[in-house]
Amino acid sequence: MAKKGGLIGSKIIDEIPDIFIESLKSMKIGEISQPINGSGGFHLIKLNQIEEFEMETIIVRQSKAKQILLKKNQIISEDDIEKRLANIRNLIVEGMSFSEAAEKYSEDGSAANQGDLGWLNPGDTIPVFEKEMDNLKIDEISQPVKTALGWHLIQVSDRREKDLSSESLRQRVKEGLLKQKTEIRFKDWVKTLREGAHVEIWLYED
Repeated sequence: MAKKGGLIGSKIIDEIPDIFIESLKSMKIGEISQPINGSGGFHLIKLNQIEEFEMETIIVRQSKAKQILLKKNQIISEDDIEKRLANIRNLIVEGMSFSEAAEKYSEDGSAANQGDLGWLNPGDTIPVFEKEMDNLKIDEISQPVKTALGWHLIQVSDRREKDLSSESLRQRVKEGLLKQKTEIRFKDWVKTLREGAHVEIWLYED
């Protein structure tokens, strides 16, 4: 920051260190604070501007999906796994519920929840799975789908448009606070090293 004249840029209130908040509340634009005692030393802050900002709108298309997964293994060939999954699909088409089949046959953790993967955002799953899922109609059952994880049957029970603007803002604030805390801890660590440093000077005579 010193190279930028101390400028830290525009920050939303949740990104500003707590030790600065009280001073900023009573400051006017252009005013410089009294010295503020922080863990890394004393600070002077100057309030350059106060502005309102329009939060970025982020709308995503979510799918509520279920899956049945048969994993690859060394004993059964992939052809046999695909055929077994096709037989499970036939059982569902003939009347077995997808949830019951997932609980009985799926070989991943979602089996305990009857194959339910919950609401999925774009990018939450691997591309092959997501592409197949996006092409399905509501309640349609996919053909066996091969991914790096194994062979899947997929069913989408619902879709919706979801506003993730507030979640995005919270994530931005969380990352900013984490970075801030990391920088403070690093500075404290360096300060401790310097304070505890022991230097010995040896003089050698010929």
